[in-house]
Amino acid sequence: MPSAPQDERVMILAPTGRDAHVAEAILTEAGIVGQSCRDLSDLLSELACGAGAAVITEEVFRGGDIRSLSAWLEAQPSWSDFPIIVLTRQGGGPERSRQALSLMELLHNVTFLERPFHPTTLIAVVQTALRSRRRQYDARARLEALSAATAAAAAAQAAAEQANRSKSHVLAAASHDLRQPLQSLFLLTGKLATGSLGPSEQETVDNLGRALAAMKVLLDAMLDVSKLDAGIVAVSRRDIRVSDLLNDITASYKDRALQQNLDLRVAPCSAVVHSDSALLARILRNFVENALRYTRRGRVLVGCRRRGGHLLIQVTDTGIGIPAEKQREIFEEYVQVDNSARDREQGLGLGLAIVRRISDLLAHPVSVRSEPGRGSTFAVAVPLAEVPAAAVPPPPEPDAPQPWRLVLVIDDDALVLMGLVAILERWGARTLSASSCLEAVEKLRGSAALPDLIIADYRLRRGETGFDAIDGVRRAAGRRIPALLLTGDTAPDILRDARSRDLRLLHKPVSPADLRLALANRWE
Repeated sequence: MPSAPQDERVMILAPTGRDAHVAEAILTEAGIVGQSCRDLSDLLSELACGAGAAVITEEVFRGGDIRSLSAWLEAQPSWSDFPIIVLTRQGGGPERSRQALSLMELLHNVTFLERPFHPTTLIAVVQTALRSRRRQYDARARLEALSAATAAAAAAQAAAEQANRSKSHVLAAASHDLRQPLQSLFLLTGKLATGSLGPSEQETVDNLGRALAAMKVLLDAMLDVSKLDAGIVAVSRRDIRVSDLLNDITASYKDRALQQNLDLRVAPCSAVVHSDSALLARILRNFVENALRYTRRGRVLVGCRRRGGHLLIQVTDTGIGIPAEKQREIFEEYVQVDNSARDREQGLGLGLAIVRRISDLLAHPVSVRSEPGRGSTFAVAVPLAEVPAAAVPPPPEPDAPQPWRLVLVIDDDALVLMGLVAILERWGARTLSASSCLEAVEKLRGSAALPDLIIADYRLRRGETGFDAIDGVRRAAGRRIPALLLTGDTAPDILRDARSRDLRLLHKPVSPADLRLALANRWE
């Protein structure tokens, strides 16, 4: 099928050459290209080359086989409705002629014109048919353009989703490979810190601890992105005193602000909002972290404003500001303002990407106003609670530490296993250590007591996982021993699987303080 009616020609078929020549002459005088055809076969050949309409006298259909023409019309694409004008004798219209009714069913888009007719009548009918045909092609062109645009958009979305999946897998793999050796360093540094060291050695260990802690912050940011992308972050909404959040910010950042010679001001606020305390605090901390990172002099102000049924919590700084064209980009991964040298002391550029994900999760819109050289204001809109501040119950107290005695440690990394055993024993625990489920079960059979706790790495040798090891030990023990799963892997499916099994999950590198807290708060 041609892309447009070729020359908008009108094919003319009449049993006598005179009738065809008369019709052709009338159309030619009106500037319409008419072309006579010898018979139906010739007509079909011309139609295949492209035409805008056809004029056929009724005599052609009397006793003739028009199945080939009907088949050609049926084979047209769905958008095509080829116009045919049938010249009839007086009384040959569909209201009086059974043949005309039959032609309407066979030819579909047919117009009957009784002879004799005025030449202008034929011209008007043909021009109407040509306009109708032209509109069909125009509509098809628009549909094809729309279809192409839709296909291109779908392809772009698929490519973006694939790129995001690939990025998540690379991020998870890189995070796992970095966390393994870092975990060993954490445990060995923790063991050194509890020993008898001279001032110089103690300073070295302290500096090493700070460096490891900074690296852990960067890796934890990667983990946060993976958790949010995996959709496994549980939201626990309750009524929260905003003053509690602001007091935490003051306590956490006042010393850092003083070290940077910045004036950190946190305006008091008595409002109560309804949100997830930990996730909302993460948004505000990221705002304050950014403000302190990019403000060289002046102040950082944290304040609140009521906006209808919401509270707008704002963090304003006098920092370097953000160009207008960058203000949407900064919420994407690894985008940083004024850090072309990729100074790792300024982070990875994941803070605001995490803010965007938490904002979407909580349905708390975030916004930014900024001017280069004058500073920025980041804000989050949080629903106000319906209860007065005095009625908000205090947050629950954490569970009291419980004693633990015998710990079974399963890890196929010799350095990590050695570090875990060393620090656990320094804390007074007895330990059993193994590198696989089979070895752990053997150690269990040779033990006079069952372990109070299992600590297992997720990735073990020969495709075995920590899930397998924990399940195997529990079966051998005949009881559901509490367990901690250590992993450096941030793949979303692993995070979801651990949550579905109700396992306590600790992500490498686990600091000695975090490990001790997890042990003290183990659950039955």
